[in-house]
Amino acid sequence: LHFQPSRIILTKVDPGGSVLWSKAYVNTGVNYPRTLNRLSDGSYLICGNGQLAALYGFVLRLSPEGEVLWSRRYNRFQFKAFAELPDGGWVFAATEAGALPQKTCVLRLDESGNVLWAKRLIQTNALNWLPGLQVSPLGDVLLFNYETAKDQPVADMICLSPGGAFKWAKRYDICRNYGISAGITTIDGGIAGVRFRSGGHLFLKTDASGVCNSCPADDVVLDMADVNDTPLSIDWQIQDRPPPGPADSDFLPFSTVLSDYCGDEKSITGISVDPDSVCVFQPLSAAAGPGVADQYHWFFPGAQPPEISGYSGLGNIRFNTAGTASVTLVAQTGFCSDTFSRMVTVLPGPKPFDLGNDTLVCGDGVSLTLDASDAGAAAYTWQDGSSGPTLLAKKTGRYYVEAGTGACTVTDTIDVQVIEHFDVNLPGDTTICGTDTLWLDATTDFAESYLWNDGYQTAIRPVTKQGYYAVSAFLDNCSASDFIAVSPFPSPLPLPTDTTVCGDEPLEFSVGESIAGMILWNGEPGYSLFSFADTGWVRRRVEYRNCLFEDSVHVWRADCPEGFAYYAPNVFSPNGDGENDFFSITGPGLEVLAFQVYDRWGSQLYSSQTETFDQWDGNAAGNRPEAGVYIWVAQVKQGERSGWISGDVLLYR
Repeated sequence: LHFQPSRIILTKVDPGGSVLWSKAYVNTGVNYPRTLNRLSDGSYLICGNGQLAALYGFVLRLSPEGEVLWSRRYNRFQFKAFAELPDGGWVFAATEAGALPQKTCVLRLDESGNVLWAKRLIQTNALNWLPGLQVSPLGDVLLFNYETAKDQPVADMICLSPGGAFKWAKRYDICRNYGISAGITTIDGGIAGVRFRSGGHLFLKTDASGVCNSCPADDVVLDMADVNDTPLSIDWQIQDRPPPGPADSDFLPFSTVLSDYCGDEKSITGISVDPDSVCVFQPLSAAAGPGVADQYHWFFPGAQPPEISGYSGLGNIRFNTAGTASVTLVAQTGFCSDTFSRMVTVLPGPKPFDLGNDTLVCGDGVSLTLDASDAGAAAYTWQDGSSGPTLLAKKTGRYYVEAGTGACTVTDTIDVQVIEHFDVNLPGDTTICGTDTLWLDATTDFAESYLWNDGYQTAIRPVTKQGYYAVSAFLDNCSASDFIAVSPFPSPLPLPTDTTVCGDEPLEFSVGESIAGMILWNGEPGYSLFSFADTGWVRRRVEYRNCLFEDSVHVWRADCPEGFAYYAPNVFSPNGDGENDFFSITGPGLEVLAFQVYDRWGSQLYSSQTETFDQWDGNAAGNRPEAGVYIWVAQVKQGERSGWISGDVLLYR
């Protein structure tokens, strides 16, 4: 084959379309320019690659007048696109020279065409890679990658730092097998990309990070490898060309229709229902799939609920009317939606019914009527074979009924507990004895709780005063009650302690206020008052219903010398054996104000040091007197009388 050198024709025109100059650039190669841009200083930069078997790339820089400033040839890189960086350098997209498909690269050149860095993108090799390339307002490098394969995770948009470091990459659902061939940064700081396909153009708008709210995207991570090349100089011949003559062209108007693009592949491919035919009032399930959507909107005309959103699959859909019904799903992914419908046969059948909650009934001969007639069924079958819509439950057990119409049935079950004897039994009316506590017991078989009329909530409770006491026992919806009247019986006045009286003066004892019951004095029936003129025990017994009070008192008789009734022992033995260890003077209402002990020679051995004397332990000023007879004297007071008494006592050890 023979290849002719190719020329690059560059023409500059003014805003009105008039030619300012036109030049042809030629060298010995077969050159294919890919991108032309005017640089910030007014000069021009062209990049491209050799055609056909010429595997090289070139960069040509021209002055504002079209004169060649310099040109470089690169044997490794075939340039496809470039963009000027804010600092004056350039970033290029290129493929590596070699057989198709080719590796893809990004590299940066300085203002003289030297390679500052070059990166190979580790992605699927390209057959004809012509990416779009832009610099973002932040100085990042944006690659718009249009040659993507549906079954490979190749990014549609790639972002690198000015230094060539990977920042992020996105693959958009609506771009699968499309990609983005060109893009720009928008005045709001976002990114816009476009791609032509048969049937229309695809346009995509994202924010500065590649996020599109209405278009799902996957994050893609790209690995990169460092590569390099040494540029060579390349010479060009420049030929001024005469301006081309003006030409006219007819204008063919056309119209554009804008619509959201959803692609040929649906996110959801269909729906299923289970069962295909369902009885009225019985549950139906529906599910979407295969596939996944962003949003799900289900519609069930004539059912409960009539519509539901947010779930890919759901159940418990119930139709109320027999016939043919529809199940419809609107599945939405991004701005794209698809609608799927299925028809369902709804068979006639009984209505749902309720026998009620598990329950308990109480009482002699009690029963419970179970009613399934709300089903409106053609036939009924109970657990015992009964066929009516109602059944009388007379004993504890589980009751089951099936209501059917044609092929459709509805069932329900209830547990019934029958308790024939649920009773509270308190004792008969009773009496509280004195200050005793009466305990009432209302314990009842099966009862779960209790409530007394005064607020107690226990089966057993105390009673300390008269009154009317009622209690109820509860079990589920059952209750039983009883009551009792409690009367008081006060304690009689206590008898005095053992006492001593003078001569044969009678003593009178009383039970206090008038009370009912039987009173026994020393075993003989008596009255509330009892007179005793003897010496010895007085024993009292008071009986009334369940109350019994018993007490006693011992009475001594004394000659009452010096006019006082008292008792003083004539012998005691303070030897610590626990018997008769102390000497004391006692008498009814007797107070001993002073007490002294003398030996037979008149020497005082002991004198009480307190205002009242209680007892003498037989010691004298810390000493233990010898056994013998000792004289004692005491100042006493009894009732209204006061004075001195004396006597002797034998002390032995």
